[in-house]
Amino acid sequence: MVTDKNIVAKNISKFRKLSGLTQQELASKTGLTKRTIAYYESGKYNITLKNIGKISEALHVNIATLLNNKKSGNNGVENIDVRWLKKILEIKKLPINDQKAIVKYINMLVEKHNTK
Repeated sequence: MVTDKNIVAKNISKFRKLSGLTQQELASKTGLTKRTIAYYESGKYNITLKNIGKISEALHVNIATLLNNKKSGNNGVENIDVRWLKKILEIKKLPINDQKAIVKYINMLVEKHNTK
């Protein structure tokens, strides 16, 4: 049986990885220690409401999302290679015209592949 603590632990880990963050980077963003993040993700510690708030803010998800046990139907997004997620974060920092050019190029490649 999955407990609430385990749900939160799995969700913290999942959204941290989706954000392309290491445990140390999440710790730095929250003011918590890497060890505390590791304990939360392993389910060894019960997380306080104050700290779940810090973590949800750092991960850009609401607290309810971290507490949720439902599958999100995200089409395997949790299995995306972290290197791709980091690259997406780098692209988000580019000027908007460069971002649009990248999306246009990706769309062209996908369309080309789909017509084969």
